[in-house]
Amino acid sequence: MAFHWSFGRRSDIGFRSSSALWWFAQSRNNQLSTIRRVTGKENNAFDFKRLSTFFATFSFPFDLLSEISRGVDIKEVIETINRMQGDGVIDRYAIGGAVGATFYLEPVATLDVDIFVAFKGDADKIIVSPEPIYDYLKSKGCTTEGEYIVIAGWPVQFLPCRGSLLEEALAQAVEKDVDGVRARVFTAEHLAAIALQTGRGKDKARLLQFIEADAIDKGKFREIVTRHGLLERWQQFERQFLT
Repeated sequence: MAFHWSFGRRSDIGFRSSSALWWFAQSRNNQLSTIRRVTGKENNAFDFKRLSTFFATFSFPFDLLSEISRGVDIKEVIETINRMQGDGVIDRYAIGGAVGATFYLEPVATLDVDIFVAFKGDADKIIVSPEPIYDYLKSKGCTTEGEYIVIAGWPVQFLPCRGSLLEEALAQAVEKDVDGVRARVFTAEHLAAIALQTGRGKDKARLLQFIEADAIDKGKFREIVTRHGLLERWQQFERQFLT
């Protein structure tokens, strides 16, 4: 199955003063206000089931973002990363985070891409500096914006795989087709387990989305959380949100 992406991309990080970005900021403030009401956070009762339902039904102004992006999609980002891998800058990579989840769930409004990588280096040495990646991409005309490097208009963050769960997720990443381009993506089960491990409000909401959409193999997921010492946390999550 091929995935087609044509939304949510920023073509110009520096357009903060434009009326389009002002409108986007106002929309974002309204979205956050709605999240507070839906989750009950104003009453100190954070209801993640209601939050998950909200994310599943919220309609984001993709038409506006598509106009801003001039129709360019994430395919260019993946092509650039594949070339970087072919040139030996990184060993392996996989897409994670919200964009990775979109391969299994309904699309969400996200403006950045998390790429988990195995850095090039000796077999017994972990290189955690992203400098070789940044140098390579800047030589190809990409620019930096804080901790992000902007590829084809998308803010991209390259993250090392620290810990056994992320290392396993990278090793077992699967290939997806994005408009004819090969992309490596974390499995749904690993994305769900990482969300459980990270444990922020938005991660718990995403985990509920995986469950409610029946997007994970529950047996494989339980094996992963057990193997990585997350079983107690999963049982607590079940008691809190699924019973």
